[in-house]
Amino acid sequence: MLGSLPGNKVKAALTNAANRAMITARSVAWEATKQTYTVKRTAFYRDTRIHVYRANNQSISAAVTFSGYLIPLIDFNVKGYRSHEKRGVRLLKAEVLSGLPKDLRHAYKANLGKYGEAIFERLTPARDSSQQLYGPAAAHMIDNPAVLRQMDEAAKDTFDKRLDHEIGRILRGYGT
Repeated sequence: MLGSLPGNKVKAALTNAANRAMITARSVAWEATKQTYTVKRTAFYRDTRIHVYRANNQSISAAVTFSGYLIPLIDFNVKGYRSHEKRGVRLLKAEVLSGLPKDLRHAYKANLGKYGEAIFERLTPARDSSQQLYGPAAAHMIDNPAVLRQMDEAAKDTFDKRLDHEIGRILRGYGT
């Protein structure tokens, strides 16, 4: 039906539907990540660059990319608890993946003043042998198969709905 109209209406309908599908995939990324990981929303967006490559007249392909830095472990679910083995010793337990807490035996929480708090791990008995602990970057969390599956399903549903909408809109004479 679109082939009989002047101009390249098929490409216009596909382009508009693909762009809307990528915007939906971008917004579903946080919801899917939140179900799998215990990261705080502000940390997820603060340390992440999200870029949507839009489809246009020359290329119908569209994509969403995630990049950025590792997210500090303090921005995940970290809790302190008392050790039953050693009296008076307070240990930390970190939960990066939902439902999978992990004991941090040689870790401690430090207040870095204006830089906030961080979790450090002591490597040797020496006082200055600590390193900061990090969780995965947003790009690594998005690469989880469960997260990708949810994003893919949402993008496909949106693409199908929007394609029907765009075809109807162009046939009624409202679109380019």
